[in-house]
Amino acid sequence: YANGTIFTFEACAVATATPTAVSCTGTQTVSGTIYVDNTGGNCAITSNIGAGTPVTFSRTAKTPVTLTTNTNASGFYTFTDNPLACTGTRTVTIQPASSYTVVGLKDGAGAWQPYSSYTTTVDTLNHTLHWCVSNSA
Repeated sequence: YANGTIFTFEACAVATATPTAVSCTGTQTVSGTIYVDNTGGNCAITSNIGAGTPVTFSRTAKTPVTLTTNTNASGFYTFTDNPLACTGTRTVTIQPASSYTVVGLKDGAGAWQPYSSYTTTVDTLNHTLHWCVSNSA
């Protein structure tokens, strides 16, 4: 102390954040099912599109790639990329018969959302995208 004054000092901790990089190693997947809603039931699904509908996955980062597959008998598709790009644009495009229109998209375990495009952007790795199409007039 100086001149009878007592000084008290308190320790102060300073936290610094260390950014965590997204891992780009290992096998990553994008998958889902194409469902059919011909009743106008807001994608209250009772059937799937079945086998043979082409689905394309594309990415622009790292080494650009385009992968194409067809849905199986359950309307399911999956893409495996080792690894999917951590940056850049990743898209999934479905190509159902011309009589079908896209009416909804379900991202992961979320709710069905109205949707009308045949292409969507995938923003996370190990992603599930379910499509809802209709061929009702």
